[in-house]
Amino acid sequence: MPKSVSVLWGLADDRTRATVYAAHRAALDDALAFVERSVIRTRVGEAGRRQVTTRGMIAAAFDHWDTRAADPNLHTHVVVANKVQGPGGVWRSVDGKTVHAATITVSELYDTLLADELARRLPVHWSHRDRGPRRNAAFEIDGIDDDVLAHFSARSEQIHCAEQDWAAKFVADHGREPTRVETTKARQYLARTIRPPKTVRPLVELLTEWANRARALTGVEPQDLAARALQGRYGRALHVHDIGPEVRAAMVDQLLAEVSAKRSVWTTWNLATEALRASKPLRMASPAERRALLDALVTEAARDCVHLDETREPETRRVGENLYSSTELLAAERALIDGAETDALPLSPRSCA
Repeated sequence: MPKSVSVLWGLADDRTRATVYAAHRAALDDALAFVERSVIRTRVGEAGRRQVTTRGMIAAAFDHWDTRAADPNLHTHVVVANKVQGPGGVWRSVDGKTVHAATITVSELYDTLLADELARRLPVHWSHRDRGPRRNAAFEIDGIDDDVLAHFSARSEQIHCAEQDWAAKFVADHGREPTRVETTKARQYLARTIRPPKTVRPLVELLTEWANRARALTGVEPQDLAARALQGRYGRALHVHDIGPEVRAAMVDQLLAEVSAKRSVWTTWNLATEALRASKPLRMASPAERRALLDALVTEAARDCVHLDETREPETRRVGENLYSSTELLAAERALIDGAETDALPLSPRSCA
């Protein structure tokens, strides 16, 4: 969840807090419905070679209010059971590889659905904020200042500082900058190793503490701080047919540029993740309209890609596992291969004066 949403929830009056929580749960329910419909699969046949749909899934959700640093952090942990009913009601194991492959897509979908839900329920406006080098831009609610977000992001700042120290040591040891994958893995490792023990405190106690901290930081009453985020206008939410071909083409160009800059071969899940990021500034009228836009962007983007599945049996592929690349990347790869296979030209004898 974006930090600005948690801060708004933590500092607002009871009515606004309840509205933010309701938007969070609605977005979570829609994201889980997507997981149940489009992600959860099991496998049947010889050696489990064929992936099939299931009769739903079983999951348990647990609400949490704060970070390990006692900052506001409204979020819900969801535990998905490993057992599902396949065809004929037989209980089988979930295909975990698909769940893992879809994780980032589902996270982006939740964030986008949450932005839609809040914009329909409250007069909020969203925009991107730069977070400096080596960090993706944040998508936050306008009206909550960066200093307030930073004050209530102690845990994130701890991890970021540890990451910077690690990156400096990496450069000193290896003589180069770490790759995106190396940085991601290091951040995950650091988040685990430097985390403080978890404590459980009553929500009413946390709310009082957050209000006191906000008041001491800004000299403004907490509810007045939260009200600054509610100065936007209720706009007409969009339907897919409202988005013209030029805008859709621009979003497709953006998502293809992003996915091809990060990898040489990508999947449908990668296209979906970048499609959600490219379309995040648009507020859609309903979860169904959001999913329709997602499907349309992925379909259009896939048409502009080179498909790499000719030698793979369709019935053995997992959902979202189709492979793509681009003509530019394949041409660059071919040039490298040709260069490696070309015999070196003999050197001309060099005469000495």
